[in-house]
Amino acid sequence: MPPRGGHGLSDTLAGKAGRGMVQEVSRDVWPVEIGERLRYRSQFVLGPRFVEDLPAWSRVELGHGLRLSAHPDLPVTRVVDGPRAITLLGYMLDPFQPAATDADLVRDLLATLAAAGDLVEQTGRYGGRWILIVDDGSSRRLFHDAIGMRQVYYTDVARTGEVWCASQPGIVAGLLQLPVSEEALALLAAYPRPYGEH
Repeated sequence: MPPRGGHGLSDTLAGKAGRGMVQEVSRDVWPVEIGERLRYRSQFVLGPRFVEDLPAWSRVELGHGLRLSAHPDLPVTRVVDGPRAITLLGYMLDPFQPAATDADLVRDLLATLAAAGDLVEQTGRYGGRWILIVDDGSSRRLFHDAIGMRQVYYTDVARTGEVWCASQPGIVAGLLQLPVSEEALALLAAYPRPYGEH
């Protein structure tokens, strides 16, 4: 859970003229069973279609054929300014602006993008657990926080015919009915996990 306020306001657009439109997807309590709510908690799937098997998840149309399905407990902040947009999954912390909300930080990043600045360099100072989906108007890219606290797995287009990204490989494997590689399972089993899975 993010350590400060400013998250999950509503499923509406808000913002100041000239500073970009902000969309924060609601994280209200959904009327689902507790077990179902905890299944894939704070996870996401990004691909050409929404995940129909998870109806309680938030759905955000990102344009260019990209659709985001996000667990209700995952903060999603999207700022759009003309042809450019940045979508934040998770939360960011700026040690030089501790009171800044996710929307404030994404607006700053969008201004950097509009000025052809280096987003990767700017995000180097940000803490938190986050993924950015960046649309500069001509291409889309995705990257995560500097130490990979919020991970991204993606499909091989040669095998699936489409690009899919998710926070856990099992979600995409189940969604696309991909077989589990015995070689990959053996590799995972070879590494000890002193702190268990997370």
